[in-house]
Amino acid sequence: VTEIKKGAFIGCSSLAEVTIPESVTVINEETFAYCSSLAAVVIPDSVTVIEEVAFFECQSLAAVTIPSSVTVVKRETFYNCRALAVVTIPSSVTAIGKEAFSDCRSLTAVTIPDSVTIIEKGAFARCWSLAAVTIPNSVTVIVEQAFFGCTALAAVDIPSSVTIIGAYAFARCSSLAAVTIPDSVTVIGKQAFLDCWSLAVVTIPDSVTVIGKEAFRRCRLLTAVTIPNSVTVIDSHTFCECRSLVAVTIPSSVTVIERGAFTYCSSLTAVTIPNSVTAIKEEAFSRCSSLVVVIVEQAFYDCTSLAAVTIPSSVTVIGKQAFAECSSLVAVVIPEASLAELDDAAFEKCSALRAVDYGRIADLAAPNRFPVLNGLARFATVEHPLETGDSCVVRRCWPARCAELTPAVLNEFGNAGTPATYAGTEPDQPIKVVDAKGIVSPIPL
Repeated sequence: VTEIKKGAFIGCSSLAEVTIPESVTVINEETFAYCSSLAAVVIPDSVTVIEEVAFFECQSLAAVTIPSSVTVVKRETFYNCRALAVVTIPSSVTAIGKEAFSDCRSLTAVTIPDSVTIIEKGAFARCWSLAAVTIPNSVTVIVEQAFFGCTALAAVDIPSSVTIIGAYAFARCSSLAAVTIPDSVTVIGKQAFLDCWSLAVVTIPDSVTVIGKEAFRRCRLLTAVTIPNSVTVIDSHTFCECRSLVAVTIPSSVTVIERGAFTYCSSLTAVTIPNSVTAIKEEAFSRCSSLVVVIVEQAFYDCTSLAAVTIPSSVTVIGKQAFAECSSLVAVVIPEASLAELDDAAFEKCSALRAVDYGRIADLAAPNRFPVLNGLARFATVEHPLETGDSCVVRRCWPARCAELTPAVLNEFGNAGTPATYAGTEPDQPIKVVDAKGIVSPIPL
C-alpha cells in the first residue's frame, strides 16, 4: 500500500491506535477524520504528503511527530485534536496551512522551525493551553487569527522579519502581558490585540504606518501608549475601553481621529492633540471621565465657515489662537465653572463674534482671569447672565484705550453698579455700555 484513500477510516470512533507502513507516501483527505478514540499514530518517513483534514477532530490524539519528509502541514490537518499536547514540526516544513492546529486545546508549546515562511489564517487559533511559541525569522507575515484566542499565551517575541501583523492575530490572548513589535512592522491589522486584557505596555515602532480598527480595544491594563510619527489616522475604536490608559501621545503626523478612538478610556487624564488634526470624529473621547481636554494651539484656526461653538464641560484650557480668524464665528457657549485658562489670542480676529456665554462662573471676580476679553471687546459684545448679588470684574477694551472697573455688584434693576466712571457714566450709577459698534451691552465684562 502506497496511498491511504480519502476517508478510508473516517468516523471509526473505536479505532484507538494505528501504525502506517513505510510503503505509504500519501495520507489523503479525511483518512482518519472523526476517529474520536485514536490516541496514537506513527507516521513513517516514507510519507511525503498529509492531505487536508486528515486527522480532523481526532479528539483523543495526544502526541504526533510529523516526519521530515513532509513539506506542508495542510488545512485543518489536526483541527480540534483537543488532547494533542505535543507536536513536532520538522525543519522540512515550509508552510502551516489554514487552521492546521486550530482548537488543539491541550497544546502547551510549539516551536516553528526556520524553514517555515507561511503561517496561514487561524493556524493556532483557540489553542487555549498554548503558553509559549517561537516564531522564526523566516516568517514575514503573521496572518489573520494566527494565534486568536490563545488565552494562556503570556509573551511573544515577534521577529524582525515580520512586516505585517494581521487582523485578529493575537486577539483574545487574555494572558498576553508583553509583546515586542520590531521596527520592521508597517501594519498592525484590525483587532490585532483585541481583548488582550493583561497587556500593560506596548511600544509601536516608527515603521508602523497603519493601526487598524479596534487594534488595542479592551486592553484593560494598558497604561500608556506612544503613537509614532508615521501614523496619519487613528482608526475607529483603536484604543476603546482601555480603562487603565492614563496618557497618550498623538504625533503631528495624525490628521484624523476616527469615531470612538478613545471611548471609555476612563483613566485617561492627559492627551495632546496636535494642530495637524483636521477631524475629530464623533465620540472620539466620549466617556473619558477623568480627561482634562486641552484645545491646543490653532486647533480651529482659520475655520472661516464656523459659525457657532459649544465647548463641553470637560474643557479646562483653550489654547493660543484656538479659534483665531474664524471670521464667521458669531456665538460661543462655555460651560459653567470649567474653564481655567483662556489664551489672549484664542478668539483673535473673529470679526463676526457677537456673544460669549460663560454661564454663571463664580470666580469671575478674580482680576485678569480671562484677559482675552480685553481684545474681544474691541469688536464684540460679551454678555454674562448674572443674577442679583453676583459680582464680577467689569472690563471693556476700546479701540483707543482699555478701562477696567472695580468689582461690580448687580443691582435690583438687573444692571451692574460700580463706583468707577466708565463710558460716560457717573459713579454709583448703573452701567449701560454701548460698544464701539453701537451695540448695547447690558452686562459688560
